[in-house]
Amino acid sequence: MNRTILAVLVLTLAAPAGAVQERDSQQEAFEAAESLASQALAAAKQRSQALRAARDAMRDDGTGIGPGVWDVVTIDNEQGKIPVLFAKQDEAVNWGIANGRHLILLSATLPPNKIVYATLIASKAAQRIYADMPVSAESVYMLNALPARVFKIMGGDFKALPLVDGDRVDAVKTIAGPWAAVENAWTACALLNEKYGLKTIQGLKEETSDPKIKAFLEKAQEKFDAFAQDEFGDQSEARAGLLRQN
Repeated sequence: MNRTILAVLVLTLAAPAGAVQERDSQQEAFEAAESLASQALAAAKQRSQALRAARDAMRDDGTGIGPGVWDVVTIDNEQGKIPVLFAKQDEAVNWGIANGRHLILLSATLPPNKIVYATLIASKAAQRIYADMPVSAESVYMLNALPARVFKIMGGDFKALPLVDGDRVDAVKTIAGPWAAVENAWTACALLNEKYGLKTIQGLKEETSDPKIKAFLEKAQEKFDAFAQDEFGDQSEARAGLLRQN
């Protein structure tokens, strides 16, 4: 066969095969992109469902603690409340800001778990809820105890938390773990006073003669006492012991 004719024949036969391969590659790329998009949508749906489950469970926790958190945060863009959104970030939970509005940002890589979400949201909401408290042993306790209380009220169990990279959501354990085992709020505040030198509210009152500041501190004391009694009942002896510290 003439070499020129053979070469033309080979090129003619090869062209369709190359075109088919290109079409196959394009189809595979399209299917891969479609699969990734489908997975992303499914993950977003799981996050949304878990977040709404967290909100509903907290609003109906029977204690007033969960509803108090949702008095200051929202997932429905309610005015005057802090929106809770998901973001790509290293931190499990963080503050953000958009259009001059503060946001609570949850990591999109967290497992879609209502107890995980509830605890992390409460850790940030506490900063808004107790923003009117003076810097003191009591305010530090309240900021840390609130997410721990939410964790317990939601039926949290550190051993049952979902695994993330072989560990059970370190951020939740860090936030709630040290405070979940506290048995007495007043004693815990006394320890904060002794170990870290944090003034108690009583100590702050003893340092001032200003009647307005004293009145402010009295209200703060009442707020803490209500928080502690709601959590542990009337442990008057422990309360009296704290009031003797400054």
